[in-house]
Amino acid sequence: MVPITHKITTFDKARVTIQKLGLVQSGLSHKSFTGMTKRRWNAMLKIAWKTVGWHWHKHMLPKHFTEAGAREYDYAKRTDGYMSDKMSKWGHQNPLSWSGDMEAEARSVSKTNVKSTFKGAGVVITAPRYLNQVYGNGPNKALELSRVTQAETDELAKLLDKELTRMATTSSPLKLMRGHRK
Repeated sequence: MVPITHKITTFDKARVTIQKLGLVQSGLSHKSFTGMTKRRWNAMLKIAWKTVGWHWHKHMLPKHFTEAGAREYDYAKRTDGYMSDKMSKWGHQNPLSWSGDMEAEARSVSKTNVKSTFKGAGVVITAPRYLNQVYGNGPNKALELSRVTQAETDELAKLLDKELTRMATTSSPLKLMRGHRK
């Protein structure tokens, strides 16, 4: 399990930082491409990181709301009483989801913002307040939601390198933005 930085920006938002502590690293640099200026390289990094952030949101976040994801990300065990209450009331035992409100809000594109710099990307997810609340010995849901595996980290690094290579071989600034969201 690879630790990922987690920062609460307000009581109703969770910020998942994809790369600030060197979790995902590109094997490329501006020196990898002939004639590449540092300024253009940093602009490309910012765009590539935004793509990586949206990829995490679209492809990796949904797994956090499945039972397989709970095992993979090593979630804290919920009490038997909580799980049976959830099954009788809502008909499921999916992790990080009581009624489904948090899952729906977290997966919503309109309630998500990916902020990027040349150093990394942050995915700001607006979710119900209880995401950041920990009761007694209860689970830290925000920390569980922001976990990534080594395989996911490798996938994000490959995507970062792929995007940087694509943009480095593109001369047009408009083509540079292809696939770039928001």
